[in-house]
Amino acid sequence: MRASLALALIALSPCLALAITPEQDLSVHTDRGGDTLHITVDMRVAVKPRRAWEVMTDLDRMAGFVPNLSSSKVVAQNGNRLNVIQKGAYSLGPWSFHFESVREVELFPYAKVTSHATSGTMKSMD
Repeated sequence: MRASLALALIALSPCLALAITPEQDLSVHTDRGGDTLHITVDMRVAVKPRRAWEVMTDLDRMAGFVPNLSSSKVVAQNGNRLNVIQKGAYSLGPWSFHFESVREVELFPYAKVTSHATSGTMKSMD
């Protein structure tokens, strides 16, 4: 559980660091239920919604701008449903955490993206 939480926060941290400026509002809420941790992050970024959407859904090129990803590839697509494989690692001092996720992603244009891990190194991830 702790390793999964650490990996989730580590995976999000580069995106948050790139997107937030000191004057922006950021809200992080955590809720624990058994061995599940829900993390909700709300923030505003100074970009037009369509541009934010283009970046958030550029899954094939994501490894080029998310520092801890070594690869990200859409392996199947049926309309707004995609299967994505991502691999990466994050180093923290002498430790290195490698991760892999195979996810089903559903796009709801300009509103939200949902993702469900079907396999990988984390027990579960949505």
